[in-house]
Amino acid sequence: MDESVQFEDKIIEINEHRIKLQFIRIYQTFMVWIGDPSCPKLESLALALGVNSTSIIANRQQLDSVADQEMANKLSRRFNDNRPVYVAYNYLPAMANTELKLKIDQQLIEFIQSIHHKS
Repeated sequence: MDESVQFEDKIIEINEHRIKLQFIRIYQTFMVWIGDPSCPKLESLALALGVNSTSIIANRQQLDSVADQEMANKLSRRFNDNRPVYVAYNYLPAMANTELKLKIDQQLIEFIQSIHHKS
C-alpha cells in the first residue's frame, strides 16, 4: 500500500454505547468518522482548515454539523498543521448526551495521538 494512504479503526465502549472511530489519511489530509459500527452511515461531514470550517453534508439537525465543524477545527489545528481535516460525527446518541460526547471526543483525541506517535 502507498505510504501516503493510511486506515486505522478502533471500537470503543462507553457504558452501553459501542462506537467506531475510523481514521483515514490520504496524503496531507485526513478524515475521521465516528458512528455506530452496526449501522454505518454518512449523514454529516464537515471540512476544516485551521479555524475555518464548513458543513459539506448535514442531513440532520444543525447541532450535528456544529459538532462536526468544532472537532474538525480542533483536529486541523492540533494534528494537521492547519491543513484540511474532514470529520463525520455520525453517532446520534452523543448529540443528545453532552457527557457521552465529551467522553467520545476524549477517546478520539487519544486515538489520533496514538496514530501520530506511530508515524
